[in-house]
Amino acid sequence: MKFDFDQVINRQNTNSIKWDYNQAIFGREDVLPLWVGDMDFASPPEVVKAIQERAAHPVYGYPGTPAKFYDAAIDWVFRRYQFQLDRKRITFVPGVMTGIHLAVDAFTEPDDEIIIQPPVYHPFFHVGPNRGRKIVENPLVQLADGSYRVDLDDLQRKITKKTRMIILCNPHNPVGRVWSQQELLSIAQIATEHKLIVVSDEVHSDLVYANHTITPYYTLPEEWSKRSLTFFATSKSFNLPGLFTSLAVIPDPKLYQRYVDVVQKSSSNHINIFGIEATIAAYQKGEEWLTEVIRYIEDNARYLSDFLSKHIPEVKFHLPEATYFAWLDFREFHLTNQQLKDFMIQKAKLGLNDGFIFGRQGSGYQRLNIACPRSTLEKALNQLFKAYKEK
Repeated sequence: MKFDFDQVINRQNTNSIKWDYNQAIFGREDVLPLWVGDMDFASPPEVVKAIQERAAHPVYGYPGTPAKFYDAAIDWVFRRYQFQLDRKRITFVPGVMTGIHLAVDAFTEPDDEIIIQPPVYHPFFHVGPNRGRKIVENPLVQLADGSYRVDLDDLQRKITKKTRMIILCNPHNPVGRVWSQQELLSIAQIATEHKLIVVSDEVHSDLVYANHTITPYYTLPEEWSKRSLTFFATSKSFNLPGLFTSLAVIPDPKLYQRYVDVVQKSSSNHINIFGIEATIAAYQKGEEWLTEVIRYIEDNARYLSDFLSKHIPEVKFHLPEATYFAWLDFREFHLTNQQLKDFMIQKAKLGLNDGFIFGRQGSGYQRLNIACPRSTLEKALNQLFKAYKEK
């Protein structure tokens, strides 16, 4: 490989939420943190260089959003997905979750219902209650091999006269599915029939493994994608989440204008000065780095799978199709959620995400971030194996 992902970079004392807040989050300093959604790899050198060059100028005033920012994203989408985005239907937001909250403001009213598909990225649960909306669950169905599918029949049943929106996660966090075009078309047909707005969180869309293909929601036929908003960013794929710079695609002109108006009224119509430069550099010059990091992460996933099968067969793990998260099934340990949490922190000394925060369907699970050097993953698994033997 051209890039050294085996290099262990000391991130302590950098104000890293992952590495500098163990005591506050886990109650002890000596846990190995493999939870929050960022990588332990250096970002692409071209991105680092672009940030450094902008930082070298000593004035950091308010930035505009240059044409090359949009052009870089449009060119990226065309190269990756063979789809021509319309510049007039793209806008920016300071983060995908900020964008989703603003979509809720723009297209729903108090007492309206919003459908999500747990186990799912836990902030989704808060986009409704924080604004007087009701969250309705359309749980994924887990198959015998550990993979998941959308329950379309349940989705139909859950829609009422108050339902206004469905929020998708594609690729799905934490289960790692990449929804097929047919699955998305089925969801789109249901949403169109009931005049729902579809919000698709595609922040992990570039982190898709070999032999899998993602269909961005905005690439569906216009009759199905018209009432949708799709969010994407360089944050996960190029390890830039701290720069808070994301994009939204909104195919319908009226919905686009309605959304942009809400963004402006909320004073969210500014993005990070370094995020702009980093996004341009990543989309223009970061593809080789991305290809290699995906391969490295996928190799980590296989290593994890082999280790668990050999040493801790009670922990089940279905290889994901995308993302850098491993969704680990500890249910054969027969522990309560609190007991499992205590086991991971106090015995294994690992800082992961508790599965139950992703919905009740995640009880007995842990989410592990595998975007780290192999030696870090090996250390984590050895700590887990030691705790397992002493359990």
